[in-house]
Amino acid sequence: QLCLQLAANLLKTDSKAKVLFICTQERFSIDRMVSFLGDENSSLLDRIHVEYFLDPEVELHFFRFVIHNLMNEFKYSLIIYDGIASNTRNIDNVFQKAENLYNILFSFRYIFLTHSVCVVLTNQISDVPNDLEAESIKVSALGLTLENNVNIKIQVERCKIKNERIITLKKSLYTPLLSDRFIISDKHLKGCCE
Repeated sequence: QLCLQLAANLLKTDSKAKVLFICTQERFSIDRMVSFLGDENSSLLDRIHVEYFLDPEVELHFFRFVIHNLMNEFKYSLIIYDGIASNTRNIDNVFQKAENLYNILFSFRYIFLTHSVCVVLTNQISDVPNDLEAESIKVSALGLTLENNVNIKIQVERCKIKNERIITLKKSLYTPLLSDRFIISDKHLKGCCE
């Protein structure tokens, strides 16, 4: 939901922006995107390029050979990679898993350095038991390899109240670490105070 809202906001505010949306878990929700854009802006869907991967080898080929050409041709302003851990889980060998992740992150780092583009990666977090405290610790599903390669880390959690989420800025070089709540509505995400 947050990634769709980011893409919709960019497309509505920048008439030249293009978005590359990479899905690995669920199909891209065109209906949900149209509701975020509004029916009057549905033509903005033409500026979203969607890729869908379920196989780590196909995904790695895309990051090694295809994404750079697409970037040069379309000059994306935003790349959203929804589910970086999904295909990595399908690799049994620990060393191959690490190499696959490294190659994907290297591609993103290269694109980030050579183009003016924002890259958003989504990843699951896992609860790990903590011997020192009653509560478990939340860690990245891909561990330190991913943690050490991001500039900003945002955590989104479900609340007990339906459709309400807590969003927390966990890591940032630029702004103070803050937390707030938002609600998922039919048309958009909105702050609880609105």
